[in-house]
Amino acid sequence: MKLGRCPTCHATVHIDAMVQDESGRELMATLAKLNSTIASSVLQYIGLFRPAKSDLNNGRALKLLSETLALTPNLSLLAAGCDATVRNIHTKRQGGETVKPLSNHNYLKQVLTGLKDSFNHPMNGVVKQQNSTVEIKQSRPVSESENNRLWQDQLAKYGVDANAMKINPRGAK
Repeated sequence: MKLGRCPTCHATVHIDAMVQDESGRELMATLAKLNSTIASSVLQYIGLFRPAKSDLNNGRALKLLSETLALTPNLSLLAAGCDATVRNIHTKRQGGETVKPLSNHNYLKQVLTGLKDSFNHPMNGVVKQQNSTVEIKQSRPVSESENNRLWQDQLAKYGVDANAMKINPRGAK
């Protein structure tokens, strides 16, 4: 059954051919369980393991996918880590550096460690209890004067004088 055409090379993609081997079926089934954003991020990351002159076979891709998903139960953190890793590697390659295909997940582990702090930082309004999947969102009420000051500070970062503007911040009266 024709699925469509590859957006890159325009070759016909047959879904039945993709699931001919067991690894291909498992790979497709695992990806189907993920939402599209996370699946896309993880697939781009797994692409960093592809050798320069060949493709990843389904068995290797499935193993990499399983290992990647096992790194953290927090899929949002994993997607952010995969995106950051892909972005960093592509930036290095565009800068002229010769970056070999990845051989292990150590780089992603370092990125996840760095991102974990920002995902759990109290200033982000999300605090995770250790050994728990419960998230407690914290927010503090902000007075109108504090809201105005924060708004002016934000505009000042971009070189805009809030006092010279004729509009009120966020609909304040």
